[in-house]
Amino acid sequence: MVQVDVDLSGWKALFRECTQRLKDAEAWIKNAVPYVIYLEHGGSTQAPQGMVRVSVPEIRVALVSALERIPFGSVVREGRLQQAINHAVDGAAGFGRTLIRSRTPIRTGWARLNWVVVLTTGEEVAGAALGGGELETIAGRGETGRSFF
Repeated sequence: MVQVDVDLSGWKALFRECTQRLKDAEAWIKNAVPYVIYLEHGGSTQAPQGMVRVSVPEIRVALVSALERIPFGSVVREGRLQQAINHAVDGAAGFGRTLIRSRTPIRTGWARLNWVVVLTTGEEVAGAALGGGELETIAGRGETGRSFF
């Protein structure tokens, strides 16, 4: 039997740093149309369960998947950890915007078109028309009265 001692202190410190950096990486999905809150809470027979609440689990899965694809060893060595985390969060938010938009009832006027992502940098991105591979590209946090998670 061979006993191996592994010093995990460096990994624990890296884990704490990653956790803090992830908390600092915020992207939002929002909609400025005032009646979108009524649509989210059952105001449409086309989406009686809402659009955002039913999408959150899928957005969360996409975010975790994006984070798991980060090559942590190399990005830490290169000093790009925050950039890689921000990229994953922004991608998840972009996916979430498209997913939520695809679930917003068509006959709701501006509500369907008005979903916007606020990236980790604060830049607002409205996104292109639905279609193609747009759903392949995912975290969000809402503003009071405008977004819902």
